[in-house]
Amino acid sequence: MVADFYQWLDTTATDWWYDSAVLSAIPGVVADGCVGVTTNPLLLRRALTGRPQEFAEMVQAVRPAAPGDARVVAFMQAVLPTIAAHLRPAYDASDGRVGYVCSQVNPRFAGDAAAMWEQARAIHTWAPNLAIKLPATAAGLAVMERCVGLGITTVITIGFSYAQSVAVARRYDAAVAAVRAPAPATQPGRCFTVLMVGRLNEFLADVALDHGSDVGPDDLSQAGTAVSQKIARWLEANGSQAALMASGFRDTRQVTALIGRNVHLSIGPDILANLVAAGAGVPGPDVAPETIARLRTIREFRQAYDDDGLDETEFIGYGAVQRTLTQFEWDGWRSMADRLDQA
Repeated sequence: MVADFYQWLDTTATDWWYDSAVLSAIPGVVADGCVGVTTNPLLLRRALTGRPQEFAEMVQAVRPAAPGDARVVAFMQAVLPTIAAHLRPAYDASDGRVGYVCSQVNPRFAGDAAAMWEQARAIHTWAPNLAIKLPATAAGLAVMERCVGLGITTVITIGFSYAQSVAVARRYDAAVAAVRAPAPATQPGRCFTVLMVGRLNEFLADVALDHGSDVGPDDLSQAGTAVSQKIARWLEANGSQAALMASGFRDTRQVTALIGRNVHLSIGPDILANLVAAGAGVPGPDVAPETIARLRTIREFRQAYDDDGLDETEFIGYGAVQRTLTQFEWDGWRSMADRLDQA
């Protein structure tokens, strides 16, 4: 019987990524089997402020860049290829299936396809195994389609609903088909569609409290898992070439509920430590129908879970999307810019 968490994970179809930009941790997690690293403006800012000594030389190197956005981009260009180098062996060995580090475009551009496209093309030149993080908005999906033809891998983030992930998968699969029709040997960019499990749960818990809902905390803690499992079932049933990446876990149960499925799990340091301490486990079951029935009394859960919960034009306005974009912009990107400008 397998007793080690990493060995257990290796026996399944599930891949895991590390959800942190702390440089000193990367060699160790790669050695433990991590096949990718997820970053975003908030994680980069936290790494910069929490481990300033690790980034001191990079911070000084970007001083010639103009203050503000340009300096943030220059800092990302110094940091992310450094992480990407650790993942290059996995990238090469898998023919680009895994081995990526995520680089997110400015969250302020969530509705600006032209600005995101310009930034995505620039980031792509930094290293071959950088995956461009784009928001799951109408504009973000349009940029993803353009990336496919240039062989640029994308991670479609700020995802909180079944509708978003299905829209991502359908448009990605169509873009791949369009690229390969005239040139079957063309290698299109890959695509990962994100469901931010814990953030969705927290948003729905706030909604439930505000509305005086009777839905309890145990049910609410399974909301993101229920949506993730439904997305995974759809992707498998429809043979989509897009891959699900679940992230933002707040407890180990949310992780083990997805292990064994053909998904990618982005796991933060604290949750990873708890999983390793617990050792091997048993994959969790699907969320119970009665739990989903109780959750569906909350309108915002129906928007996240139902087939027609959100229209593509409504993605950017969903509450959890706006809350996360705001945090990524102000506590992430802009705060990082301030820190770099004051260094």
